[in-house]
Amino acid sequence: MTPSAGDDLRGWLTMAVARHLERPPAEVDASTPLSQYGLDSVHAFALAEEIEDHLGVAVEPTITLERPTIDELVAYLAAVRT
Repeated sequence: MTPSAGDDLRGWLTMAVARHLERPPAEVDASTPLSQYGLDSVHAFALAEEIEDHLGVAVEPTITLERPTIDELVAYLAAVRT
């Protein structure tokens, strides 16, 4: 994956997380654990579904526990998409 593709994925994921948490995207730092923003199991299920719909990659809702930051999610998703 090229750097710009990673940036695009990071941007999309940041927007998705911000939408689920009802926060401005500028307040969501890619290196901060999502649990610190209040991401709960309901949001995790919805986010996993949105990732599947957008990227065509099946992920479990527990992905946010296993990869707790946007940066970690981006790295994982980039690896499974190639």
